[in-house]
Amino acid sequence: MKTELIVEDRPCPICGTSKLEEWRRGNFNYSDISSEIFSCTNLAHGRHFPIKVCTNCKFKFCVPCPSKEYIEELYSGVVDDTYLKYESAREIAANETLKRLGKRSGKLLEVGCYTGVFLKEAQKYGFECYGIEPSMAAVELCKTRGLNVAYGFVDREHPWNQKYDTIVMWDVIEHLYNPLSALKAIKALLTPEGEIHFTTVRIDCLFARLLGSAWPWYMPMHISFFEKSSLENLCRQAGFKDVEISRNFHYSDTGYLSSKLNAMFFPFKLAGMALALLPRTAVRISLGDTVYVRAVAP
Repeated sequence: MKTELIVEDRPCPICGTSKLEEWRRGNFNYSDISSEIFSCTNLAHGRHFPIKVCTNCKFKFCVPCPSKEYIEELYSGVVDDTYLKYESAREIAANETLKRLGKRSGKLLEVGCYTGVFLKEAQKYGFECYGIEPSMAAVELCKTRGLNVAYGFVDREHPWNQKYDTIVMWDVIEHLYNPLSALKAIKALLTPEGEIHFTTVRIDCLFARLLGSAWPWYMPMHISFFEKSSLENLCRQAGFKDVEISRNFHYSDTGYLSSKLNAMFFPFKLAGMALALLPRTAVRISLGDTVYVRAVAP
């Protein structure tokens, strides 16, 4: 059966309403779609598919856009060597994030674990760790690192028939065609009072409003865009309780950050050039355009 490549129309993934309005015109050429464009470190900032807003729940998402099956196919082929060059900064971020979980043990599943940086640090912390990942190359790398990682997607069958105390999903949900079905699948995998922790970009922050179309998190791989209210609604619709949303941070290697800034417009490009002259180190970044979400399964 041939994979449907582009979905021309679809209802709101959260509330099901078909009444949508144009929110931001797309500026990405469909012929440029590739696994490379869907890699974590790609530089296609400011390029995106058309974004519609639901007239009912105000959720913003891409349509037309690649189909769910096509997105999964693209991610299965992702190979991102640039990501591997800057893992030390991600290790620092992982250890800082582990402190936010509020526990040091139990079964932990990471959805979209990529090369397993967080899982490796979580194991040291005391968790019994598992991961699922759509990139076949990344899964093989995780296995060479001795990590318990399987190829797949959260709404499919997994090799481990068990429940988890904690499920994490870092910078993944904005990539998903249907974030509600993903959160429902996660809830079904959690123990009673188990917790989900995830991060995502926030489209209603001051930084995003100031930059407008130049906001760097408008990217072809981002299909869902969240505000605080839509995140709260999403978690409630999925059946979670005690939803907490707070400001998030990232740690970035200055070499990697320089390459990202150089792909943007002036004066960010100028900042990237200046940063390239400095010794490489990890820097903490918090611009208010990413958030940390914690929610509890009943």
